Amino acid sequence: MKAIPFLLLVSLLWVGCQQDSTSSQPPVRAVEPAPNSSSDEIPDAVLTAFQNQFPSARKIEWKPAGNEWLVNFRDDEGKKKVTYHASGTWIATEDKLEKSDIPQNIMTHYQTQYGDYTLTGVRLFRSKNNSFYKIYVDQDQEQLQLRYTLEGIFIKAKRL
Repeated sequence: MKAIPFLLLVSLLWVGCQQDSTSSQPPVRAVEPAPNSSSDEIPDAVLTAFQNQFPSARKIEWKPAGNEWLVNFRDDEGKKKVTYHASGTWIATEDKLEKSDIPQNIMTHYQTQYGDYTLTGVRLFRSKNNSFYKIYVDQDQEQLQLRYTLEGIFIKAKRL
């Protein structure tokens, strides 16, 4: 006799679970939208390209910029910023690096030419046609971005 109420309870739970599994809820995207934009605004082509290129991305923040989408995130290699065209075409990636990641020849040039400036950041910029290091330095009210080729050749200093 006690088995009948138990079986009835199990049957009701099973039916309830079946209804939940066939609910019409939209699938959850594996991308966290920016606080002021819903994931439905991000073009599917951009989301697909991003997820294929960076499957281990986390702490994802999206920002629209005209006909482009900027995404800041972390992955197994560290912090990154990537730009995509609304069509899903990758434009550029910028990796945040540590001071210890700067090649020695770049560090030597920085120290001899800009040693009185404080090093505040390092980035590696990569695009289809161009790649270079960005070394951010400042002194008093002056901020500079020093650019170097991947081989360590100084390109220019840009005031910020």
